[in-house]
Amino acid sequence: MKRGVIALIGAAAVVAAVYGTYRYYLAQVRRTPVTPAVKTVTIPAGYTTAEIASLLAEEGLIAEPRAFVWYCRLNGFDGKLQAGRYELSSEEGIPALAATLAAGRVRVVRFTIPEGYTKEKTAAALEAAGVCPVPEFLAACDRGDPRGRLPGEDLEGYLFGDTYEVEADAGADEIVATMVDRFFEVWEAEAAPEVSSRARGEVVTLASIVEREAMLDEERPLVASVFHNRLARGMRLESCATVIYALGGDVERLTIQDLQVDSPYNTYVNGGLPPGPICSPGRASLRAALNPAATDYLFFVSNGDGSHTFSRTLRGHLTARANKEKPN
Repeated sequence: MKRGVIALIGAAAVVAAVYGTYRYYLAQVRRTPVTPAVKTVTIPAGYTTAEIASLLAEEGLIAEPRAFVWYCRLNGFDGKLQAGRYELSSEEGIPALAATLAAGRVRVVRFTIPEGYTKEKTAAALEAAGVCPVPEFLAACDRGDPRGRLPGEDLEGYLFGDTYEVEADAGADEIVATMVDRFFEVWEAEAAPEVSSRARGEVVTLASIVEREAMLDEERPLVASVFHNRLARGMRLESCATVIYALGGDVERLTIQDLQVDSPYNTYVNGGLPPGPICSPGRASLRAALNPAATDYLFFVSNGDGSHTFSRTLRGHLTARANKEKPN
């Protein structure tokens, strides 16, 4: 009888000890630092769970490193926490922090590059968004397509304008590759597979001019048709957009002297297409360059409201210009 009582007491003591340990474990797991903190933390590759726990404690994100290790071991996260750059809050608690690291939900940066931007404007936008310094991005562009799809080609025209999300620690080469990836996604959806790389360059160049000349999507095929027709007749393109590019892009109103600038991009002086794109065209401009409207237009003039008047003859063009310049 005494032995039974002793055994019962012993079992109760074990249960109490286990229960006490469990309650202590839960209390430690639920503890958060006294001072709330939100930190951007980089978890190096190869770090153990214990090393990650120490790092999180040093950053003020958890109160008890051992509790973090215990939690990871008991919940199958041990050895599965992923390296990367994370934005973490101490108020999330150990379970949420462990889940974030195990899922690899790294901090991302979201940025938007409008269609029709040049390399330089793209670089400035990335720096303004805190994504990448201008010199690093332009240096990456100078190195060319990281995936080798545009051998020897300048990346002007291929940094597709869109909204992107990249990891916060993504390098300039990775950002460039992501933007060129997006260009090829759109290109492959729009262009026939048999279009050669040379023809692709010509299409992108023409599309870049359409992008800068047209403001309304419905007019892009008409603008493209004008340039197609002029090329077919051996006429110079005479695109103001190419002159503005030749002058560095910061020109509000062109002068007669500007139209004589010595540059291969000046299509008032040089015949044919310029040597390369003058910006990164959007999908609508690529589509227009690939499928111009069937017209016999050779001229267009801006109406000042984003639309244009298209003409078949020089006389019609001069009349449209005169009508535009008449006082209301």
